[in-house]
Amino acid sequence: MRKDIEATPLAEIHGRPISMLNSWLPFACGLTLFTGHGETGKSSMALHLAALATRGELGCVGALRVGLVLTEGGAANARGRLEAAGADMANVFLLRTRNGDSERDLDGVVDLNTRFDQLRQRCEENGIRMLVLDSLAECMGAIDQNQHGPVSGIITRLNRWSEERGVEIIGIHHDGKANRPSRQAPIGASAFVDKSRVVISFVRNGEDGDCYLHVTKRNDVPGHPTFRFRLGGREGESSAFPVVTELEEQHDADWESIKTMCVERTAGSLSPEDMSDAAGALASILNRHGGFMYSFDLKNEALKRYRMSPSAQGRARKKAGIKGVRTPGFGCSHSVCTWEWTPREEALAWAERHPIVDSPARPRSTSEKGNG
Repeated sequence: MRKDIEATPLAEIHGRPISMLNSWLPFACGLTLFTGHGETGKSSMALHLAALATRGELGCVGALRVGLVLTEGGAANARGRLEAAGADMANVFLLRTRNGDSERDLDGVVDLNTRFDQLRQRCEENGIRMLVLDSLAECMGAIDQNQHGPVSGIITRLNRWSEERGVEIIGIHHDGKANRPSRQAPIGASAFVDKSRVVISFVRNGEDGDCYLHVTKRNDVPGHPTFRFRLGGREGESSAFPVVTELEEQHDADWESIKTMCVERTAGSLSPEDMSDAAGALASILNRHGGFMYSFDLKNEALKRYRMSPSAQGRARKKAGIKGVRTPGFGCSHSVCTWEWTPREEALAWAERHPIVDSPARPRSTSEKGNG
């Protein structure tokens, strides 16, 4: 195979017109990153756009087929949310990795590091032109997500696929933890933001208040608009599933002020007494399990004993001195929860002794099954 450097006149390179899905989101210009803390409307907005796409109600294209990669299960929930948003379900596909012959061998995680070509092939075979990766970090496989090079390589391939084949790719990603200097920066290497062509930031004014999105980065289109929206369909309303409602542009909005307001409101959503009680409850649960638990086990047990949102639970974990240690091949949802002072090596050794078994739609550790 010949390898060389060629010089091509730029006049021979054909430009590609920029099309808009709506007033704020360009179509198929590379990876679109939805980033924000938990329960800020990222997934709901992605499914809202997907529902519109299946009905042909986005600005520049007709009806699109949509592919979903749901790394934490939740396919039934996603279906309910799409149906509540009026999606044409015949145009929606669930993309999973098959590791065997039975239904239990279907894995919700699609490893972009090792199965990228297979994912692209399945999308092209089924005519999928909008792809939602929820969450993007869980699809990165065994790479070190704090290193720029490996993350950059995968996102570059997503960008090239999007542009070459006209596929809108939306990756859901989480903001950094509150104790990091870059509090509002997405988890992992800066490449998540640097290499994404479009970055949409999300915040929420308290646990049940208005949501806001801000176009932080849009390489091919000028402007950084801000929109307010609500999540309807909560308990007591017509639908049990949250759907996006009342999407309105906030002209001349000060995004930094909105972020500050939302962070302060969220931080104050539990009283100091309630937060102390919640932290004590989480510490008690972790103690009963010998100081090590998978994050999904801790979350599920805490929800049974102490009802609070995932974002409030995250703050209670910090107050209790509980940290998460990522395990190789998995992301945040499969991290090992342990005490802040516990060496990382001990947490990883515990994970090796207690591997995750069963399907990712309902993962269970061997410790949960009583083998720990």
